[in-house]
Amino acid sequence: MKHSRLIRQLSCLSPAEIKRFSDFVEVPFFGFSSKTTKLAKYLIALYPDFPAQQVEKKRVFKWLFPSKQPFFDQAVHDQFSLVNKCFQRFLAYTQFEQDEAQKQLYVLKAYAEKRDPENALRTLGKAEKIRHHPHAFSPNGHLQLFSMYQEANKLQAKRSLKKGNDHLAMMVSQLDQFYLISKLKYACEMLNRQTIFNIAYDQQWTQILVDQLTQNAAIFPDNPLISIYHQIYRLLQSPSDEGYQAIQDELELNKEKIAHEEKANMYSFLQNHCIRQLNAGHPYYLKELFLLYQTLLEEQILIDTQGFIAHPHIKNIVTVGLRLQKYEWVRDFLETYKDRIHAQHREDAFHYNLAQYHYEQKQYRQALKLLTQINYSDLFYQLDARMLQMRVYYEMEEDDSLLYLVKAFKTFLKRNQELSKRQYAPYENLLQLAQKAYRLKIKQGSMPQGKYQEKLEKLQQTIASTQAIANLHWLKRKVQELEEG
Repeated sequence: MKHSRLIRQLSCLSPAEIKRFSDFVEVPFFGFSSKTTKLAKYLIALYPDFPAQQVEKKRVFKWLFPSKQPFFDQAVHDQFSLVNKCFQRFLAYTQFEQDEAQKQLYVLKAYAEKRDPENALRTLGKAEKIRHHPHAFSPNGHLQLFSMYQEANKLQAKRSLKKGNDHLAMMVSQLDQFYLISKLKYACEMLNRQTIFNIAYDQQWTQILVDQLTQNAAIFPDNPLISIYHQIYRLLQSPSDEGYQAIQDELELNKEKIAHEEKANMYSFLQNHCIRQLNAGHPYYLKELFLLYQTLLEEQILIDTQGFIAHPHIKNIVTVGLRLQKYEWVRDFLETYKDRIHAQHREDAFHYNLAQYHYEQKQYRQALKLLTQINYSDLFYQLDARMLQMRVYYEMEEDDSLLYLVKAFKTFLKRNQELSKRQYAPYENLLQLAQKAYRLKIKQGSMPQGKYQEKLEKLQQTIASTQAIANLHWLKRKVQELEEG
């Protein structure tokens, strides 16, 4: 039973969550059977290791049914199934407790069923106040208000409410806003994926909607989500500095109104825009990308509900900071946010990014030392660490080490089953082109100038015609150094 679904789920809980689950199974209101509670408490006591011997089926059977003989496998299976249902109920209840608006909706529905209009209206008033709280604008907020106005409208239709507010009109308005925001939001994601993955989507109805909004931008003047997603869609269609800045300005103006999740999504579109502009040859957007990351850090938008920041964000921020030569800022950032990285990736993320910092400072020995401390908790750390190691050997002109690493790296890419051709092709291209650049580097003083220039130009043409190259910025920088040399 060590690898049962229930035990896997329990092992993922934090100590605080396992304590709450322990309290949950003992609440008489939920009506769990004594056997369900007994087995749940037995398993909770084994958290977090769940020793295999302790959860072996016969041992569990003896604990649950001390007077029964012989052992009956199905009885244990049935009890595990009941505890699993109890756990799923706990998860649903935990989510419900965190959603104040959803709770208000169920309270209103209960009052509506009991024909209690006075309390129904009081509950609706509370929900409307929640909607106007800071950081409350979101598509789901409109959907929840739609549902509440729907219940109020039912009461009004049954004449349980006096004539007053037109809940039908309010209901339709909230539904319209939910639809418009959601339609624009997912239309933006479609355009985004269309660019990244070369997927074709049919957006003819979306375009009609966008055109209507463009002609009548003030249709919902107090709703920044509609306006911002509308502008993001147009920016994805026709990139421009003005369009990008307009979205930045409106986000800044309305940042206190917009829900955390929606802000994160909007800033993600802006980040992607900056990256595309960089790839299109507009270096100005590197600084813009760095400023976006600073905003995301200041507003704690990158911090999840548990107080952690995803390790890919750390890597991206460090990479941008180093390209802008903000070395001390990067070092302070790593020290400040180290403990904010999930424990599973903390050491690898810290050592790899600190190695990048030392590489840019031309402290190559320190970089190599840090790379040996990486345990490869993630496949892409293994790939990135190997690439960084190759760059170090390139700078140090360690011929044998570089040759051995490139050969081993190519073998690793071909044998690794987790990587698709599309994923490993950029690394393979980098290795081949970096080798060619290195050969030119070490022969720079001995090769005839005409031949050297011919090979350099051929390398530049190959780089320009190759679609996917990992660490392209670094490779271009090395080729530029060869040209200048």
